[in-house]
Amino acid sequence: MVDRLEISYHLSVSFKLKKIICLVLFLQLITVPSHAAKKTVEIENFAKLQFSNVITLGKSNCQTVRIDYEIDPSLDVKDAAMVIQIAQAKKKKIFGGVAWWGDLTSQGTDMTMPLIGRLNLKICKTSWNFKTQKYSGIGVGTYDFYIAYGKYLPDGGIDKQELFEKIQFKK
Repeated sequence: MVDRLEISYHLSVSFKLKKIICLVLFLQLITVPSHAAKKTVEIENFAKLQFSNVITLGKSNCQTVRIDYEIDPSLDVKDAAMVIQIAQAKKKKIFGGVAWWGDLTSQGTDMTMPLIGRLNLKICKTSWNFKTQKYSGIGVGTYDFYIAYGKYLPDGGIDKQELFEKIQFKK
């Protein structure tokens, strides 16, 4: 009879343990965001960017790719700007874009963006327009995360640098 009680006891503990494990796994699944993989890009003497480089496409047509940025405090922000696009560079397709700019009074704007913040880059599954810019619809796959940064020159030219990273979209 002692053996039977002992076996019964182990089964009930094992069943409780299984319930706890299932609950913990379930909670982990629902709390892991769709933007789990983080990528940090440091642009020397300009900025540090952090974004999710693996993104799950949602059910709605459009969604936002969040890009946290921190501009280098030693950067002279006069005439400084940065553009970020999700693109297929070889096909010359752009799927979404966003910009940051410093003091661009020489370019006719009186607004300066914060040195630390978040840029929200819009993407959609179908093509869309923003003012005069036409964007293509995005799907599952790997794309270029294009960063152009630099300064406007007094003669009207641009001292521009380019950087390419990769970003992946999945179902």
